[in-house]
Amino acid sequence: KSFVRRLPDDWSLPELAPSVRSTVKAAASASDIGAGVGQEPVRFSLKTEEGRQVGTIVHRWLERYAREGVDQGVEGLDKSSVERIRRQLTRAGVVASQIDHAVDRVRTCLQNALQSERGQWLLSPHEEHACELEISGVVHNELVHGSIDRTFIADGIRWVVDYKTTAPAKGESVDGFLVREENIYREQVQTYVELFRHLEERREVRGALYFPTIDSWYEIAC
Repeated sequence: KSFVRRLPDDWSLPELAPSVRSTVKAAASASDIGAGVGQEPVRFSLKTEEGRQVGTIVHRWLERYAREGVDQGVEGLDKSSVERIRRQLTRAGVVASQIDHAVDRVRTCLQNALQSERGQWLLSPHEEHACELEISGVVHNELVHGSIDRTFIADGIRWVVDYKTTAPAKGESVDGFLVREENIYREQVQTYVELFRHLEERREVRGALYFPTIDSWYEIAC
């Protein structure tokens, strides 16, 4: 036996909620956002394929040290680690004429991070620490997605840190270089900070850039 239910004559569809504009930010890698935009030439530019691969390998090794511990690398990279880096760069397509330079660049970044006070603090275990953390949310009515290089809680503060393997151009001051990089990546880091502020409303959240090539840290006002 079937029944037919009729809607009232004055019935209409309910009003739909406002749509959220969807964009994707840093879907591949946080370090790719803004690379090459408005930058002066650098000694080993991320505009080149070699530079991009150096950045990728550095990120991979920093993630490894953050997960497994920094003690193993404090005394410097051993021969087997250097050879492994060389193989990784070669498989990534770095040409033979650039391979030694690329290996030296990766080694410099890793040794700076492992042997400095700031780098050891950054890579050491902290509360709720994570590497390459995928995070999504709505910021300024846009659906955004990010991959955060390093995040953790220290002294009650949530830190959101992005690694950059760029370096000052020849003759450029470190201070000038840091200001230039901050102008390029400010929006990216601010977006990541806002995502965390939505998740942890009662916690202070700060964002920063870390440059292992020159072991420099730059906090971005958010």
